[in-house]
Amino acid sequence: MPTSFVFFLVLVQLLSPTPRPTAVRNPVGPQANLHMRVKNYTLNADNFLDALTKVATKFHVPIGVQWSENSDTKRKVSASWANVDVQQVIQQLIGAHPGYEFDVTDGVLHVFPEWTKSNRQDFVNLNLPNFVVRNQMPETATHQLRDLVKLNVSPSPLPKPGVAGGTGYSQGADVGEQNISLRLQNVTVQEALDKIALASDRKIWVVTFTDEPLTPTGFRRTRTLWIKTIAYNEQPVWDSLRWGDEIPPSK
Repeated sequence: MPTSFVFFLVLVQLLSPTPRPTAVRNPVGPQANLHMRVKNYTLNADNFLDALTKVATKFHVPIGVQWSENSDTKRKVSASWANVDVQQVIQQLIGAHPGYEFDVTDGVLHVFPEWTKSNRQDFVNLNLPNFVVRNQMPETATHQLRDLVKLNVSPSPLPKPGVAGGTGYSQGADVGEQNISLRLQNVTVQEALDKIALASDRKIWVVTFTDEPLTPTGFRRTRTLWIKTIAYNEQPVWDSLRWGDEIPPSK
């Protein structure tokens, strides 16, 4: 199975004629946008995730979402607000979906199921002693992070004597995308995902859990927004998006 599908549909993005919103770097920090006053705002979205990413895009809020599709989160969202701040919009949106919570850490909004808190079954809680990115494209940084996580979630068997081992992948990038550099120590996977989001134009990361049995290593299985079934040896996966990227409709 090629690994390039795991995170991005880069070719589609390159060929799309639709202009993308550019990343806005607020001089007082992205967390300030959560307190922005909203006079009037109407939201229409295909599902819970689509609603969250539309709010994040509208108000330039970096966001990490952990979710799964079910009858509740697949519901269309239609709501309006007046004379509130952005955080109140988010609170009411999440409050309409029982079992989900949110927090804000270093300017990144996190939305997650209650069960994920410090749960070993959730790979984003894994600790990384070191994570270093030296002047690499955001996609490359994401691949490096996934390679580290896979060592715990789906470690590859040792190659047989005399048989070459290793993995490979291909990738592309949008024209003008800026390289990033990171040097992190003793961080969780979530913190590493946040740092990539804050340092790049990929301000949204999404982990989609499935109801499949746990991996042999005891982790909840994941899939991408475009690929419904991911083999064990490709676990875990997630999607990294820009503000304004479209979310595929629920099926």
